[in-house]
Amino acid sequence: MPKVIENLREKILEEAKKQIQEIGYEGMTVRGIAKELGIGVGTLYNHFENKEAVVGAYMVEEWHKTYAVIDENVRKVKHPLDKCEVMYKEIEIFVRDHRKLFYDKEAKKTFASSYLTRHGMLVRLLHGYLEKSCEEYAVNYTPYIPDFLIENILNMVTAGIPYSTFYDILKPLFKENK
Repeated sequence: MPKVIENLREKILEEAKKQIQEIGYEGMTVRGIAKELGIGVGTLYNHFENKEAVVGAYMVEEWHKTYAVIDENVRKVKHPLDKCEVMYKEIEIFVRDHRKLFYDKEAKKTFASSYLTRHGMLVRLLHGYLEKSCEEYAVNYTPYIPDFLIENILNMVTAGIPYSTFYDILKPLFKENK
């Protein structure tokens, strides 16, 4: 009788995270994960189609954790720059914690086709947090401001630019906090 491993899916994702952090995306393999967990490769394939599916699932789960923190904290502030700061700091942590994956050439190549779809989803998701506050506080509001802010948060975080620089650039676009 085959052994039953509790929470195998979660254990696979934890091992994938560990291997990405230790040996990078290119070094991580389905075989390596299976070996470390003491399971057959076929057992892993019962849960995930391939290496990309394992990493995709891992990143989605990690993003949900980050999004939960953003969701909780962005609701506590009113001004768009304060909302941006919450998003900026949490995305900065997310990128830092997954640096090995974000800056891995092989991972970039593998996930390039899904990048635009996921990027668009992320912008739409965060847009809702900024829309009303931008309408209220923008000096000259246009409906493009929330997306402009989000795109620049993503670009500046991945470029390693500190929030203070982002803040200084955007401060003139908004009225003071009431």
